[in-house]
Amino acid sequence: MSLTADCLARLKLRQAPFEAIPSEEFLYSDPLLESLIETAARALAAPGAMVILAGADGSGRSIQLMHLLGTVGDHFELIAFRGRHHIAFDAIDVTIRNHLRARGFDAPARTLDELLTERSRAGLPIVLAIDDAHLLGPEIVRRLLRLRAEILEARGQGMRLILVGDQTLNRGRLPLPDPADEGQIVRLNLRPFNPEQAG
Repeated sequence: MSLTADCLARLKLRQAPFEAIPSEEFLYSDPLLESLIETAARALAAPGAMVILAGADGSGRSIQLMHLLGTVGDHFELIAFRGRHHIAFDAIDVTIRNHLRARGFDAPARTLDELLTERSRAGLPIVLAIDDAHLLGPEIVRRLLRLRAEILEARGQGMRLILVGDQTLNRGRLPLPDPADEGQIVRLNLRPFNPEQAG
């Protein structure tokens, strides 16, 4: 049962709690955060682009990822999921195939890179976005980077990759199949809110 306007006023609420779609006025934003999202959205225009959005716990990584995906959603086919400790690549394979199957694009006998290449040729470019990517481990990240490279080589529209996680993502180099790809990585850092922002 939804709350009446009088009840909301007595509780000093401007919107009913737990609504399916929150009002955007409740999302904190400032020029720095907006410029980070704009930079990431521009970077994704390049085939094979990689965006790393890193920050400490509590810096709003997941919210900024949702903001970014909402900004670019009309131009890409989005496949997003959250990383988990000790996840196997097979689980990621199943997640991506389930997404494709839900859109009527299914071929269990074909490899994942073949499916994604064909899908990207047939429709919008694909963005694979992974929240808590720091939990995946180096071998999973290596396989994702190899998958991205295979799609680029097959002349698909190029799978874009967004990795969101803690600061460890921005330390060191990624295990890229082609070291020249380092220039395609856009690294963005989120800082925890200062007292004025929190207020």
